[in-house]
Amino acid sequence: MDGRWFDVYAFRPAGADSRKVALLFSNITERKRAERQLQAQALSLAEQDRRKDEFMAMLGRELRNPLAPIFDALQLLRLQADEAPVQRRARTVIERQVGEINLLVDQLLEISRITTGRIHLLQERVELGAIMERAAETAQPLIAQCSHEMSVTLPPEPLWLHADASRLEQVT
Repeated sequence: MDGRWFDVYAFRPAGADSRKVALLFSNITERKRAERQLQAQALSLAEQDRRKDEFMAMLGRELRNPLAPIFDALQLLRLQADEAPVQRRARTVIERQVGEINLLVDQLLEISRITTGRIHLLQERVELGAIMERAAETAQPLIAQCSHEMSVTLPPEPLWLHADASRLEQVT
């Protein structure tokens, strides 16, 4: 055979009692080649996606490494008693920007966990008001930086949920 594919259809042209059989051959070689090509492309894309996920996870971990000594250095700068106003402003800017970078790295790692199916929810009984307060506290520096205001109105009675508190804080 020379690598060609055919779809074969057999039938009796004169009815069910006829001894004659007709065969129809349809050349489907191009369709089979296209199917193989699509399968190869799908495998290639899946491999590229897997490599991307691995790269994102590795990048998140590698970016996390230099952040720890920067945080430590900022802690040391905070301990300095005779800090000049210029130094205080510079330290505040560095703290804010390092916090933003840390948040981006956390989000990168979170995306990596989600895409690789390694995200785990720690569901427990949590109070919504406490979650909202922590979320507002986390967002407050960015809100102030943008000269915005935020108000949170909660019901007077506690509202209890069975949920992962840290994930809820991230989405609020």
